Amino acid sequence: MATKKKTNEDSLDTVEALTTTDSMDQGYGSADHADGADEGGAPFQLSVQIGRPDLTRWLRNIAPENLALEVERTLAIGTQVVTLMRASSGQEAMDEMFAPVLDKMETVKELLDRLVTASDKSQRKGELGERLVMSQLTHAFPNDTFEQTGTQAAQADIHATLALPDDKLETALVEVKLYTNSVPTKEIEKFRRDLIKQEKRFGLFVSLTSSIPNMTGLFDIEETADYTAIYIPNAGGDGWGVIRGIMLLRSMMILRVQQRSVRLYDARALERSWERIGEELRLFEGTLTTLKDLQNTLFDSRTAVMRSLDEVAWKVRSAEGDLSRSLANLQSLITEEFQRLPSAGVPTLPAFLSPDASRTAFVLLAEKNTKLSDVYHRVLTELEARSLAVSLRDENTLEVWLGSDLMVSVATTTAKSPRVDIQLFPGKRRISFVPSDISGIKNGVLTMQFGPPGKSDMAERETQLAVFADLLDQLTSPQ
Repeated sequence: MATKKKTNEDSLDTVEALTTTDSMDQGYGSADHADGADEGGAPFQLSVQIGRPDLTRWLRNIAPENLALEVERTLAIGTQVVTLMRASSGQEAMDEMFAPVLDKMETVKELLDRLVTASDKSQRKGELGERLVMSQLTHAFPNDTFEQTGTQAAQADIHATLALPDDKLETALVEVKLYTNSVPTKEIEKFRRDLIKQEKRFGLFVSLTSSIPNMTGLFDIEETADYTAIYIPNAGGDGWGVIRGIMLLRSMMILRVQQRSVRLYDARALERSWERIGEELRLFEGTLTTLKDLQNTLFDSRTAVMRSLDEVAWKVRSAEGDLSRSLANLQSLITEEFQRLPSAGVPTLPAFLSPDASRTAFVLLAEKNTKLSDVYHRVLTELEARSLAVSLRDENTLEVWLGSDLMVSVATTTAKSPRVDIQLFPGKRRISFVPSDISGIKNGVLTMQFGPPGKSDMAERETQLAVFADLLDQLTSPQ
């Protein structure tokens, strides 16, 4: 009910702001009228294609019957802001108008200088880091609870209670460090002991300004039988590193509740998942940047009238709404990526390519290695004739599947002279004979090698490909 009430209040504020804008437009007159344009305001038909992701999301969220009105109002507000920003006013008048704001900003600057000077000691630096992170977390995650407990023994710096689906709650310890040099190993060991002593399954260790020993990349995950800990080195003071840690932590909590068991993850697979959601991350960080720029505009733009400040504040509120939606989308995307990650020790099938994507993968390899293009095209033809599924292990390796059984691997070597190695995996399937064209057999895996022209003539190449097709027939036929 509290959330619904707040939403209604925001809606009333928005309507009031738009109503105020309309009334002020009537008082000031339009920019076209000031330039001598048609005072009658004849309607203008506008048809444009919008490509910016943030604008397309905003437009899709507007009800169709309100689309024209909302776009017109937003254009009007933007035009007014640009016009007012260009308006000139006497320097003396502007200084007088902004004197109270500038005086307060100077007071804040002096206060910050004194705080920095007084925070040279490690303990005071730690307290500043904790307060900074507390402020960032409570602002970014209003539905979660964060309690500062740094003064209590074996309690970590912050206790976090995160909201999960189905009204479930999960607690975690959050440790914040603000060191000039790398975090001492003894601090990491203390954090681990705190997790065990407090019997907390989840923990987040954040180093704001320095590295963490033996940990590289965006984050590092440590899982034991007693706890799951996420480490964020060089998180920075803008809050993004801390927010990333909480979202990763929440996703692992959700998966553990769903599976009711501990699930171990490959750190490299997690890094690849994070790269796949990089576009959404960039949009999210772009929203953060936009929000900061708009907030700074409230203090730095010396416009001649207070009306421009009201309009910028309205845009800040709109940007904060975009930020909340982006954060929710990002949390959902991270959880989906985690659900697709393979579990350690549990076999999972790869994501099979569609027929068009499979064909494109072979064509790209053929274009990349033109001297071997005939091999790629022939292999593709044989696979399509048998309707076999294809997955992409990496940029140089394709795998062919019959149901849940891996049948063939097509790999391009990275040597100076490129070569295509085709491996066939009979498994428990019987092969009536093994031709002499097979390059090698090891651990039940048959290997065929195809080099560029010059090492074998086209007749020998055709014989090899015919042998491959025959072996493929034997592997895929019912037994």
